[in-house]
Amino acid sequence: AALARGALASNFASRRALSGAFAAFHRCAAAMKHAPISIDRKTVRTVLGWKKDTPLQFKKGAKRGDVGNSRKCGGREAETAEARYKTYSRGKTVAEAMELGAMKADLIFDLHCGNVRASGSGRQAATVKRGLVKKTAFNKTVSAKAAKAEDWSAPDYVKEKKGGSSCHDETYLTIARWQADTKIRYKPHAKAPGSKSHLRYEIYSLATTVGEALALGSYPADWCWDYERGFIKVDESTTREEPLCPGEDESDFTEVDRTVMRWWKVEMARVLGKTVKELSDDVGKYESLVMHMKRTVANKKAKKVLDECIASPARKVGDEDVVTVLRAWPFKKNTTRLNVMRDGQTWVHSDTVGIIPTRDGRLLVTPPTSDYPDVMRLLNRYLRDHMPADLGMKTFPFTSININKAYNGRLHRDGNNVGPSMLKAFGDFHGGK
Repeated sequence: AALARGALASNFASRRALSGAFAAFHRCAAAMKHAPISIDRKTVRTVLGWKKDTPLQFKKGAKRGDVGNSRKCGGREAETAEARYKTYSRGKTVAEAMELGAMKADLIFDLHCGNVRASGSGRQAATVKRGLVKKTAFNKTVSAKAAKAEDWSAPDYVKEKKGGSSCHDETYLTIARWQADTKIRYKPHAKAPGSKSHLRYEIYSLATTVGEALALGSYPADWCWDYERGFIKVDESTTREEPLCPGEDESDFTEVDRTVMRWWKVEMARVLGKTVKELSDDVGKYESLVMHMKRTVANKKAKKVLDECIASPARKVGDEDVVTVLRAWPFKKNTTRLNVMRDGQTWVHSDTVGIIPTRDGRLLVTPPTSDYPDVMRLLNRYLRDHMPADLGMKTFPFTSININKAYNGRLHRDGNNVGPSMLKAFGDFHGGK
């Protein structure tokens, strides 16, 4: 939890620093003529092999220049890399140096420059870390120059105005699907030279998987920040199909899974305005928030289509538009539609939106109808744009829409429908499969 909070705090501080002097930051970065830091992977493996009690010997009076400087943020004065080095170099072990402010990136850079070395048994421990593979473009070798020339655009949704969250909901849902073996590539030398984040980025951007990125000192808050700026490419075939959900059995979790889960809980609690402790016994709130975030994404996709229709009157809502929105729409496990379930089934993916009758004779609007209005408008607009000509009607009156996903319903008759119903199937299938 401390790691997650620290990473979030660091990310928040970085954002404030950037927003406070954005133009000056870029002018300063443009003026610097540092060569990119080129650190070999053997050096990285060596430092990752050090244990907490590995004895260290730091070079006295070593010059760090401004590599690893921290910028002024709020009331905190900027701290030079040399001042930081002077403090943490008093540490006699890895644990002591990190308690005095050293990061993994600092130790890697210092070893690269000859400012530190492990002594005693630490020399043997320094060579045992394995697993960092040759930098690849998922499956093929790519030079830094060629990678730099690639398209590193930010996700399209980042261009849209976001709400009060520090990141977009789509980003949270994306990062929560990453696992230790998820293949990634970082944009080479993406951050401004001379900053503390530049040194960290130069180190962890050597990673080719999320597990390596975590080992090299980056955290979910960093992944969110870098992903929204187009600094990371992800091989989607190596991610989870669904985000991690608090309440899952964590006995088989990797270190990446545990780190993502800690961060995920903190973000959820922040959005709900509660503490993690207050929500720890209520898994239902976690699950509803994950669903809310997913449905918010679906609502944004629907609004984008509707805005395009308003801008171009000839534009109609097409099948592909509806499929895109419904694939983003998460379904609850509906346990009440017993008349459509086959033997052995206990639930189906089925949501009803619009007006429904209650058992005591009242008529109610289902919550998703008002919570995600653009999805409802999209479905209504589709029907209006594709009204069957043989009906001989300009409009089709209805009070509710039942949306079903991926189940083979048994033969049944709905007993509470009044008048005709209209059905439409979407998706890629043939003969019902």
